[in-house]
Amino acid sequence: MFCAAPFIHSFVSTSGKKFLCCAANRWSENMRDLDDWEGEDFQYIRNHMLTKDEWLSDCDNCRIQESVGEDSIRQDMNKLWELSGKPSINSVSGNVFGVPFSYDIRLNNLCNLSCRMCGPDSSSQLVKEAEKNPELWPDWEKEDDEFKASLGVKNIDYIIKEAQLIKDLKLLGGEPSVQPEVKQLLQKLVDLGNTKIKIYVTTNGTNVNNEFFNLLKKFDNVSIVVSIDTHPNRLEYIRGGANGKKIWENLKKITEMSWPGAMSLSITQVVMSYNLFDFWELGELVKETPWLSYHRSWMVYTPLHHSAMYIPQKWKEKAIQIAKDNNCYDRENHIFDTIMLEEENIDHLRKLKATTELMDFSRNKYLKDYHPLCHEMLEEIV
Repeated sequence: MFCAAPFIHSFVSTSGKKFLCCAANRWSENMRDLDDWEGEDFQYIRNHMLTKDEWLSDCDNCRIQESVGEDSIRQDMNKLWELSGKPSINSVSGNVFGVPFSYDIRLNNLCNLSCRMCGPDSSSQLVKEAEKNPELWPDWEKEDDEFKASLGVKNIDYIIKEAQLIKDLKLLGGEPSVQPEVKQLLQKLVDLGNTKIKIYVTTNGTNVNNEFFNLLKKFDNVSIVVSIDTHPNRLEYIRGGANGKKIWENLKKITEMSWPGAMSLSITQVVMSYNLFDFWELGELVKETPWLSYHRSWMVYTPLHHSAMYIPQKWKEKAIQIAKDNNCYDRENHIFDTIMLEEENIDHLRKLKATTELMDFSRNKYLKDYHPLCHEMLEEIV
C-alpha cells in the first residue's frame, strides 16, 4: 500500500532514533534501522511502496484507522506529497533533494506533566516517578544509561543543516514549548527566511510563554494542536499535574494573540479504557466553544493495557449505548468501530488494574472519583 512517508518524511524520537512516522510500529523486537536515509531498510520499504499493494506490518495503525473510515497518517503524507508538487521519488535517496523535507520531531523528553498512558522516554516527570516508584515503570530500570542520557538535550545540527529545505514541520515532545532545541530550530528557520512552511505544534496547553509564541508568530501558517483527553474538570487524573480550567483559559489566550499569518487551534484527544465511557463530553464542549476550530479523537493502541480494544464485550456495548443515549455515537463511531476489532484480553486488563491501583495510591488521585464506570469495570477483574 503506497505511502509517501518513506520518501519525504523523517520521524525523530526523543532518544534521537529515527522511525518511519509517528503511526508506524516502534515497539517490535525486530526494529528496522532507519537512521540512515539511504540505508538498506529504508530502501526495502520504499521498494515495497513502489511495487506492492499489500500493507507492511509496520503500518498496522494506519490500516486499522482506514478500515473503520478514520483518516490516517498515510493519507496525510500522500496529501503532503501531492501539495508539494509530487517531486520525483526513488528507492535510494527518497526524493530529488536526497533528504526529508517533512519532519516530525520530539527533541527530548522534557515535560511538565505525567500522563498515565505516556512513559519516561517522553516525560521527564515520569522519569522522576519511575525512579521514586520503580514498580510503576518496571521497564525503565532495564534501560541502559546510554538510552536514558539520549533523552536529554541534544545536538540538532543535522536538522539545522537541512532547514532551508523543510516544508512541513511537526513539533512534539515532551512539551515543545519548554524545550530549548525547539526554539533554536524555529529561530534558524526564521534566520534563513524559511517562514512560509507549515508548522504544527502539539502541546499540552499548560505553557503560554512569550518567547515561544513570538517565534511561532513569525511563520505564515501555524497549526496548534492541544492534547486534552477528557472534560477539563477531569483532566488532572489522566494528565498528572494538569489544571484543566487553566489550560482552557490558555487556549482562549492563544486565540486572542495577534497572529500576522494563518493560525488554527484544535484539540486532539486520545481514547483509552479510562475515558471510554465519557470521552465524548470533550467533543460536546468543543462544539459549544466558537474559538476552537476542530476536535479529533484517536484510539490508544499502545501500551496495550491502556487500549480499550481489549475490555470485555459487555462494557464495550455499554460505552456504545451511553454515547447513543447522549447523541454522540455518530460523531465518534470510528472509536466504537475500532474497539470491536479485538477480543477481550484478561492479561491486559489485569495489568491495567494493577498499574492503576499502584499509581492511584502513589498520586493520591483515584479512578473512582474521575471515571467511575471504568473503575466499576476493573473491579470485576480478578
